[in-house]
Amino acid sequence: MKVSVCVRRVPDPEAQFHLDGTQVNLEGIAWMLDPVDASAVEAGAQVADQHGGEVTVIAVGGDEEDETLRDCLARGATHAVRVDRPTPANCLEAGVALAEALAGGEQLDLVICGASSSDYRGGATGAVIASRLQLPVVQNVIAIDAVDDGSATVQRRRDGGFREVVRVSLPAVLTVDVLVAEPRFPTTQARLRARRAEIAVLSPAGGDPGRETQTMLGYQTPPPSRHGIAQPDLEADARTRLRFLLKGGDVRSTAGASVATGSADELAETIAAFLRERGFIGSV
Repeated sequence: MKVSVCVRRVPDPEAQFHLDGTQVNLEGIAWMLDPVDASAVEAGAQVADQHGGEVTVIAVGGDEEDETLRDCLARGATHAVRVDRPTPANCLEAGVALAEALAGGEQLDLVICGASSSDYRGGATGAVIASRLQLPVVQNVIAIDAVDDGSATVQRRRDGGFREVVRVSLPAVLTVDVLVAEPRFPTTQARLRARRAEIAVLSPAGGDPGRETQTMLGYQTPPPSRHGIAQPDLEADARTRLRFLLKGGDVRSTAGASVATGSADELAETIAAFLRERGFIGSV
C-alpha cells in the first residue's frame, strides 16, 4: 500500500498578527505543522500499518518546509519529499505543484490531504490534485472504515451533522477532517531518527503553476461585532419571535429587529419583561 500525504506549515494560531495595509505581517511568527495535516499523517500511517505499506509526506516550498517534513517523519511517516518551488500562494498553485510531483513518482494507492488549511481555509487543494491526476476524490472525510479489494470505505461529513458512507475505488484522493484520526505524540527517539532522515528534493521544470490564473489582491479586517442582546420585532407573530430567541438573536433573519443594550441586570429585566408581555412566562 503506497500512501502519500500532502502537508504544509501554518502560522501558530496563538501568535499575534498584524496587517500592513492589505498584507499580513508574518515577520517573527512561529510556524507549525497544520493540525489537519497532522491528522492526515496519522490516518495514512494507520492505513499503512494495517496493510504493510509505507507513507510518503510531500510539501511544496523552500528549506523552511524541512522542519515540517521532519515533524511528520517523527509522527509515523516513512519517507519525505519536498517540491522545491516558492511557497504556494493559493490552493491552485499548491494543487498543481503537488499533482506534478505525484504524477512523476511511483504508482500510488491513496493520496490524503487536509480538507481545509487552518490559515487560508481554501479547501480546494485535494480537488485540484484529483482533477490533474484524473482520480476520484472524496472530501470532508471524518473516518476511514476499511481499505481492501482495491477500494476504500469512508465516512464524510454532511450538513446538519449527518455522516455519509462512501465506497471509492483506488487509487483515490481523500481530503480529511481533524476528526479522522488523533495524531500521535512524537517520542524523543522518533524525533532523533527524523533529524537524521534524508529528505528528497524535487525541482520540477516549468514556471510557477497557477500564478497567472489566480491572484491574491489583499486582506480586509472583519467588521466590528455588535454588542448587546438582539430583541425580536415586536410586530412579528409569536412563532417568529420565539424562533428568533431560540436562534440566539440572528438579526439578519428577521426584519425590523433591534438590539437591547445596557448592564447585565438591565438586559435580563428587558428579556424577562418581553417574555412576560408576550405570554411566554407568567408574572412573578
